Amino acid sequence: MKAVRFIGAGRLLELVEVDLPVPPPGWVVLKVESAGICRSDLHIANGAQFESKDRQIVAPPPRTLGHEISGTIFTLGKGVRGWSVGEAVVAGPNPAGTDAGSPGNTIDGGFAEYCAVPASSLLRIPQGVSFDAAAIATDAIRISYQAVRYQGEVRAGQDVVIVGLGGLGINGVRSAAILGANVYGLDINELTFPAARAAGARYCATSFAALSHVNPEVVVDFVGSASTISPSLELAASGGRLVVVGLEDTVAPVSVYELIFGKKTVTGFGGGNRQALIEVLDYLAQGVFEPLITSVEFTQLNEALDRLRDMKAPAHRLVTHPHVVRIHADSTN
Repeated sequence: MKAVRFIGAGRLLELVEVDLPVPPPGWVVLKVESAGICRSDLHIANGAQFESKDRQIVAPPPRTLGHEISGTIFTLGKGVRGWSVGEAVVAGPNPAGTDAGSPGNTIDGGFAEYCAVPASSLLRIPQGVSFDAAAIATDAIRISYQAVRYQGEVRAGQDVVIVGLGGLGINGVRSAAILGANVYGLDINELTFPAARAAGARYCATSFAALSHVNPEVVVDFVGSASTISPSLELAASGGRLVVVGLEDTVAPVSVYELIFGKKTVTGFGGGNRQALIEVLDYLAQGVFEPLITSVEFTQLNEALDRLRDMKAPAHRLVTHPHVVRIHADSTN
């Protein structure tokens, strides 16, 4: 089968032939119908190795990237119950208390025609939800929704500022709007504003100063840079909360005065929550979320990462279809 592999830091991803995966007991093999392309894929390709005190989050190369995965079950491993070949599914977060591996991060991911994942991570795709939307729901929509609802604890009537209106931030705006908040957007790129307003933002600005009239109970930073975290904390209301989701910089200063005298909290977010994904898939089936999606050729993943690097598709999520390259290749024979 064909796979696009991460070979080494700073090197181009390579389209190669690899063996079809064999599922260990308790795992399944998916035929990958759609795989989302995320900025964290770009960070990994550039050489970022995310680690915590407790575990390694990103394994070294060679490895197949792609952690936003939807597909159909192709093969069942020994002992798998409750699933059938051909079912449309997503590979979501592993259940709490388990660590069977993270596709695209610690195990091979979805930039391949077939991918092995733990059966415990699977969720069924609701009727009417496309493979593309389901794939990005696993990360881009879920992370945004979970950061806003569960980590930010956003409630109806609150003022909420979303910093960074890219693919994650737009979903953050929509999530806060769904929960009944008064949503404000901030991004240096005004081209993101129409999509943010359509998602529910009542006002958008290019600077923190332009939002000085807002007194937000919650600020969610989808950039996560040294230039956004500190002013985001300052912007938050007394007793407010800053949720940092973005990974632009590894270190950023914060004001101890804001923490102590402003009684503010800063929390980072990057975890998995199956309940949040279940809710997001249900929202997609209802048409509440309408993600902006652009498809790219499987053979053009390096160009797609360049687009993310240059921010040429700020509000759109990029997806690819690994089996399309097989169809194209066969049609030329």
